[in-house]
Amino acid sequence: GLTIPDSQMLAVSYYDSYAYQTEGSRLNYQAEEGYPAKYGNANGQLTGRYIWRLDGGGYLREALYYDDNRRPIQTRSVSETDGLTVAHTEPTFTGQPAKSEAQHQLATGGAITTEKYEYSYDHTGRLTELKHGVGTADVTPTTLATYRYDELGRQQQKELGQAVASVTSSYDIQSRLTALQSSLFSQQ
Repeated sequence: GLTIPDSQMLAVSYYDSYAYQTEGSRLNYQAEEGYPAKYGNANGQLTGRYIWRLDGGGYLREALYYDDNRRPIQTRSVSETDGLTVAHTEPTFTGQPAKSEAQHQLATGGAITTEKYEYSYDHTGRLTELKHGVGTADVTPTTLATYRYDELGRQQQKELGQAVASVTSSYDIQSRLTALQSSLFSQQ
């Protein structure tokens, strides 16, 4: 016969419903102003997971919530120290993130650090600007990078931060990257 050695479950995934959650759980959905609302039907979607830490530190628990187009709009994660991370995403019509915000709290009642991203796209859906900010809830994101593209849709230039550096890309006739030029480096 087959003998199965003692084993420990390393990951559990939940689909289709949120029945695995308990009343008052920190994983339960909470609406956030400025972000889409949760859609009630999660059939076919990953709704949560428990992942065992290999160092024996316990389970990391996570719940995922979706809008009516089945795009992820909120993720709630609780660590073994009862730290909480709540991430919200507002998708564009095409499903790309328009903005996202994550709130990190190391332990219940601890200080909350907020991380915000804002994304801008051109008419074809290419990223044109990325903004980021870290701090309190009212932090204003600053520009991390802006992107320009040539008439063939290839990334032509990437401006980093507030004019910190600029990276220019060159391509051959088959659109293969041939060189990167910057005031900080050059690569061919």
